[in-house]
Amino acid sequence: MFTHKSTDIHKAKQSWCSTIASMKCFRGDRDADTTKGRRRIAWLESLVYSGEFIPPRWSLAELDGEWYRVDGAHSSKMLSALPPSDFPRNLIVVLDRFRCETNEDFATLFHVFNPQESVRTYTDEIKAHKHTVDSLLGTSDSAMRKVLAGVSLFDKLASGTAVSRRARLSYIHTDGEFMRWAGSFASCTGKVYCNSAIIASAYAMFLVNEDQADEFWSATRSGCEELGNATRTLGKFIETEAFVRGKNTGSRRWSNRAVYCKCVHAWNAWRKDATTVLRYSNSAALSEAI
Repeated sequence: MFTHKSTDIHKAKQSWCSTIASMKCFRGDRDADTTKGRRRIAWLESLVYSGEFIPPRWSLAELDGEWYRVDGAHSSKMLSALPPSDFPRNLIVVLDRFRCETNEDFATLFHVFNPQESVRTYTDEIKAHKHTVDSLLGTSDSAMRKVLAGVSLFDKLASGTAVSRRARLSYIHTDGEFMRWAGSFASCTGKVYCNSAIIASAYAMFLVNEDQADEFWSATRSGCEELGNATRTLGKFIETEAFVRGKNTGSRRWSNRAVYCKCVHAWNAWRKDATTVLRYSNSAALSEAI
């Protein structure tokens, strides 16, 4: 088994970081020179330049008289490659040292670093951010998660780029009014109306006119009896067709993009007091709420 030998605090210099980065690592450790590894290094570097890089904790382990680096590969490599003028001033590094008896101990030791049983989940982060906004305290964490998924889909459809978890959490602070309204929307409606594509379209409508967005979705969910009304057409599509899986493929017939565009089509028609058949083409530009 492995044994913890010591914990030291170092006032780190860049040359020492380079020494740690160049140490031999256990052959089963994560490779920093991969797409995922380079992405992680770039993220760590961004923390340095944003002023959010905190003192790292690295680990070394001894086996048969030889020392290996077992935690800190990405951050030590990032720090050693920084321009000297950008190296964090007065950087402190916590260094743990272990002794292993077998190679298997190395693999067991990896579980000590950021174990899944201890790491904060996305829901934990949502809860923390939510409690900084008084108007959102009554919204459940599960509803908040659905709303954040919808707003991030809105941004992804518009930009073509996936939204990071951290960026999603920022919506809680920048779009608090929509979070509150949509949180209620996600909590009190049927399961199909909690879909991220529907919430993304609701966000597009909310940006145009908050009161009318509420009126539109209330009519859509309640089932307007007026034949040809756009909310009736959309409600029928959502409840009977939007999320039905194909018999042969097993996949959904309509993509998130298609559902989003059809919802926006209905909104635009409703605002004009017109009818719609919710036509959709993959090759058409993304529908814009008016």
